Amino acid sequence: PIAGDDGLAGRLLAALEPFVWRRSVDASTIEEMRALKARITSRAQARGDDVKLGPGGIREIEFFIQTLQLLHGGRDRRLRERSTLGALANALVAGLLSARDHDALCEAWLLLRRVEHRLQMVHERRTHALPSSPEALRSLALGLGFATAETFAAALGRHRSFVGELFSDLLHTSGVEPAPLDAELSAAADPDGADETRLRALATRGFVDAPAALACLRRMGQHPESPFARRGGVPRGGVELLAGCAGSPDPNLALLHLGELFSSLRAPGAWYDLLARRPATAQLLTTLFGTSDYLSRLFLRHPELADSLVRAEAAVTLKGHAWLAEELSVRLMAEAAPEPQAEQILAILRRFKNEEVLRIGLHDVAGNLEVEQVHEELSALADVLVGACLDLCRKEVLTRWGEPCGPDGAPASLAVIGLGSLGGRELGYHSDLDLLFVYSAPGDTRGGEKGRASNAEYFARLAQKLLSSLSMQLREGLLYRTDVRLRPSGNAGMLVVSLESFAAHHQKAEVWERQALTRARLVAGDAALFGRVREEVIAPLVFRPEADPRGLAREILRVRERMEHELAGEGPLRLSPKLGRGGLVDIEFAVQYLQLAHGRARPGVRETNTLKAIRALASEGALAPADASALERGWRFLRRLEDRLRIVHVFPLTHLPTRGPGLTTLARRMGYSGTEGGAKLLADYEAITAEVRARRDGLMRT
Repeated sequence: PIAGDDGLAGRLLAALEPFVWRRSVDASTIEEMRALKARITSRAQARGDDVKLGPGGIREIEFFIQTLQLLHGGRDRRLRERSTLGALANALVAGLLSARDHDALCEAWLLLRRVEHRLQMVHERRTHALPSSPEALRSLALGLGFATAETFAAALGRHRSFVGELFSDLLHTSGVEPAPLDAELSAAADPDGADETRLRALATRGFVDAPAALACLRRMGQHPESPFARRGGVPRGGVELLAGCAGSPDPNLALLHLGELFSSLRAPGAWYDLLARRPATAQLLTTLFGTSDYLSRLFLRHPELADSLVRAEAAVTLKGHAWLAEELSVRLMAEAAPEPQAEQILAILRRFKNEEVLRIGLHDVAGNLEVEQVHEELSALADVLVGACLDLCRKEVLTRWGEPCGPDGAPASLAVIGLGSLGGRELGYHSDLDLLFVYSAPGDTRGGEKGRASNAEYFARLAQKLLSSLSMQLREGLLYRTDVRLRPSGNAGMLVVSLESFAAHHQKAEVWERQALTRARLVAGDAALFGRVREEVIAPLVFRPEADPRGLAREILRVRERMEHELAGEGPLRLSPKLGRGGLVDIEFAVQYLQLAHGRARPGVRETNTLKAIRALASEGALAPADASALERGWRFLRRLEDRLRIVHVFPLTHLPTRGPGLTTLARRMGYSGTEGGAKLLADYEAITAEVRARRDGLMRT
């Protein structure tokens, strides 16, 4: 507000805020930005001597930073800065500008504004045009502190050239010459073509249900701007989208999701044009739609995630824990109210998870990530979200019940320990979180609104609230399903145990419990307390001296055989990559056996991650190189297969079909091509699982 009623101005600005600062920017808005940018570029060419409206001038810097603000300011309040220099500084902090670009833009802005001010002072009127006479230009240069007109012109030209390049790259579209159109797909996409011709072309190009595909094309063709509806020639955009679907693992599924996307949009024409301009984005979209119903539904259910797709080519492939934690912290500061309710925080956490899972999944289906990198990213994301939930829950429980203290009055603490795939940093799509809760010492709370509670009660409430915050179903979905059955005494035991009780239990723990703790890792909470867990329980009790290695192997094999017979569920029509013969559990149990047998004398093998454990065992001489190579090869193949099964649907698939279209589609998801892809996948599966079983038997029956 400049003058007048501050209250009225405040109400007006508050009413305008959701209109200006949108959480998601749709394709039509981006296209409007592109059109405005094109008009600025066109007009600038005729104003070469104008420091405001000419190429590389003030207007281009303003448009550049305002575009970044509109694209990202809905999610990051720091970008809602009115001053240009302040907005540039905040864009740097938000990671939208490199330090080099930020510094260069600031220098250019300051020089251009100095030139503007000097011109207007000299002429005593509003002007932005550089003087045409050499004398006037020299006078301007000297007034600005330059020794000569030439040095001034060189500096100004350098700055304007940089601004022009950055402006040109903003909302960039490729100018690559398009490839010739596919004749069969052109026939299939042609809205004027005969049904018989279109059906034959669709079937030839891999659409198993050609009538359903044709019906989908017709539905999309009902929109007047659709490339599947235009008359007078086959539209390139429609053929390229159809080609992307045909090249995906499941062409029918890809086309179905494409139709669902366009039917859900208010302005589908803008999206058609966007995808026509960005073939790489169109390819990524159709690959996603034909690979994963789960990720596609996530994308379609939450249109605000469209940003993730549009920005995917520039998105960071690997982030890791520190980067994700920083991004989440910034997100919470930008989006949460000054005194937020717990449900608002939980909704922000779920949106963050959805965006990050989609980012990871997009890079996964695009082939940019190795299988272990997918798991590391998903595990780091889970760590960050569990930590954020723990912080949220701790504040609420602390207010009600006070600070937990040990017998000596020192604060008591909690360690949230990950087991299973979370502990091994091997989390997959849809994986549950195996969690274990250990607190430091008995005692009571002090200073709470509701009076005292024992530490056991306090930490039980905290753990239960954490589990609830993770699994609570909101509009944005849930964060994670959790599993706490690996705690001492299983479902019959206490949810949270003291370090003393935990150590006492593991004095006489069964072998399967020792196996579980080979993967124990701190996920959230007190790192010092987990250090004590490792030193007082895991090191001396899990990796105890092994008097009877053969007896240890027999017990592990007994449990493994029971799992295979009772849980694998294999038969003529399906196989289990995890629990079946030669599956992932064979590899994990063999590795855990070797860790338990050698971990006391060789601490270097105490890795929680399976691949790292295999390499450590080989490095320590506890595993022959040939065995290590075979186990690692088997693990990579089977985990990738499991990921490709689990990524398909919202509910995870667990079995490999041995025949039918399901096998063919899965083979394509695994990268097998041609009509014999399914047979090749089965042949590789049988060879790899046979070798895994043979290696396991050789290692555990010596």
